[in-house]
Amino acid sequence: TPVFSVEWSGSIVLRRAGRYAFATESDDGSWVELGGKVVLDNGGIHGPRRKENAHMLKAGVHTFKVRYVQAGAGGMMRLFWSPAGRRGGLEYISPTLLRPVPPEQVNPDETHDVPPRDWPALVMLFLLALGAALALLRGPLVRGVAAVLRSRQGRRDLLVFCLLFAAALTVRMYDLNEAGRTWDEDVYWAAGRNYVQNLLAGDTRSDSWAWNNEHPGFGKWIYGPGTLLMDRFEGARATAAIIGALTCALLFLVGRDLINRRVGLLGAGLAAVLPHLLAHHKILGLEAPSGLLYLLTIWFFYRALPRKGHVPPSGNTGYHLAAGVCAGLLISTRVSNLSVLVVIGVLYLALNWRAIFNEGRFPVPVTLGLAPLIALFTFFLVWPYLWENPMKHLGDMLVHWDTDKYLEWFFGRKQKPPWFYFPLYFSVTMPAAVLAAWALSLVRVAWRRDLGHITLLLWFLAPYVVMLSPLARDGVRYLVPSLLAACLMAGAGVEWLALGIARLARRPGLATPVTAFGGVALCFYSLYCGSTVHPYYLDYYNELTGGPAKVASRHTFEIGWWGEGIKEACDYIGRVAPLGSRVWGYVHPTHVIALREDLKRVNGPGQADYIMFNDLFNTRPKMPNHRVIYVVRAAGAPLVWVYERTDLNGAKP
Repeated sequence: TPVFSVEWSGSIVLRRAGRYAFATESDDGSWVELGGKVVLDNGGIHGPRRKENAHMLKAGVHTFKVRYVQAGAGGMMRLFWSPAGRRGGLEYISPTLLRPVPPEQVNPDETHDVPPRDWPALVMLFLLALGAALALLRGPLVRGVAAVLRSRQGRRDLLVFCLLFAAALTVRMYDLNEAGRTWDEDVYWAAGRNYVQNLLAGDTRSDSWAWNNEHPGFGKWIYGPGTLLMDRFEGARATAAIIGALTCALLFLVGRDLINRRVGLLGAGLAAVLPHLLAHHKILGLEAPSGLLYLLTIWFFYRALPRKGHVPPSGNTGYHLAAGVCAGLLISTRVSNLSVLVVIGVLYLALNWRAIFNEGRFPVPVTLGLAPLIALFTFFLVWPYLWENPMKHLGDMLVHWDTDKYLEWFFGRKQKPPWFYFPLYFSVTMPAAVLAAWALSLVRVAWRRDLGHITLLLWFLAPYVVMLSPLARDGVRYLVPSLLAACLMAGAGVEWLALGIARLARRPGLATPVTAFGGVALCFYSLYCGSTVHPYYLDYYNELTGGPAKVASRHTFEIGWWGEGIKEACDYIGRVAPLGSRVWGYVHPTHVIALREDLKRVNGPGQADYIMFNDLFNTRPKMPNHRVIYVVRAAGAPLVWVYERTDLNGAKP
């Protein structure tokens, strides 16, 4: 290969001060210059080699230059960084931060979209994915569209779906960023963007897809386009909000098919305003896509089942294949979602037990038999990390879940969550009246015992299989699919109560208005419960616990466990601290701290003018020279304390 060299030059926008790590992986030499100084030297004649170096940098626009030299066989060059405030591995530098002009020609406040050269590729990928989905769901979609066009009821259902989506999206987009960054958002954000950029570059090497490899890839794929649109979290969080709103709207259609339209409408309304669903639908996380894909997998499988009043289309090809693809995407979002197979397996046995146990045969349609293979193929297809050495990489993914590392507050002491952890957390994080309606639905399920009610109960119970794994922690985070089923069950409980009242009054027509009144009251009550902790919905605990303040004072359960309140504490210090003040962030997680540019981070109370403290993992230090000046609270529960040195004087910003 002839000797050649390449130089890229321009400017880079650093949006915050702090520690920046730059890295290149090259064959042969490569160098990175920032502000006229070499910040990384990976020079020389060598094979593929990665080298990394970190520097403390100021915010602003800096000259930026990358040089690469190839002097022999082979050849490769990749540039990475780890920006200030980001946790996790190296990532590609966002194209939204790079400018092909000197710093004096750059407006650092301007927002750039995806570079024009990437738009055609992104649009083409979207159209290909849409075309594949339409081809897969051709039969169900044709029948669904025909039903809407043919009947007045179908058009009403479509209108209700759209109204529910709009209402749920409005609630989720309101104060989308007010709660601040949470623990895992940065690693999901970086992985999603890296995955999309790998795809655009045609890079399928497994090491290029190893970011955040403790979880499979699809849950981060979803957020990739949003991360390319802007270098902040808003785009990806808006994606989570849209996914959550779509889940709530679809819940109406699923409830309609499982029970009836009233139950579907009540369940979807509750899901739109339930505090912990609101929390996880405002966060760049795996919970929102898990809930949507869990719902779709169960719905498609249920639609293919023969049941009273419904003879499925011949072969059920579309529904079975769609269930298989959705199951594959679901498991490739989070491995714990394998629990959906419990629902499918039990439903299959319930419908075919006579043939299996009396006749000794397993009646499996061809397309249903193909569904698990399609799910497995989909699981591997969407994450090229598994294309090389799949068993080793699966082992690397699973070894992350070490049970000995995770202790949390539970009934007054730090301990490993016990076996009853998830059922108890469900009981204390559902608004009390919603919990009562859910409990009433259990009576209805036992009384009716039809396929729809049994499917709903299995959907609720299946995610609790995670109790058998090391993932038993973090509140109801792993129960989001179960919460969706619980909303439908609560709707069924309200309707059951209304039917009982109508029977007692001997007025059958009374059931509809009582159901409507009870459903609306329950939704407004749930919305009120969320408003008491706004914007920290993750810290909602119901009346059975005495509320978040009582939980915090007794350390009964976790409070502020995902970084809630740290942004508000940083903003407060930014408003009151004199120029150049020193701040000690004695909080967890520390990587979400974002201070004013002139403020200096220090380690320890002795040097600090201001101290931020939370007691998630920390013991309160001795601070005789500091006093509390501000407390971030959620419904009276303290999340973060802000301390100020008692003799502090200085110029205010």
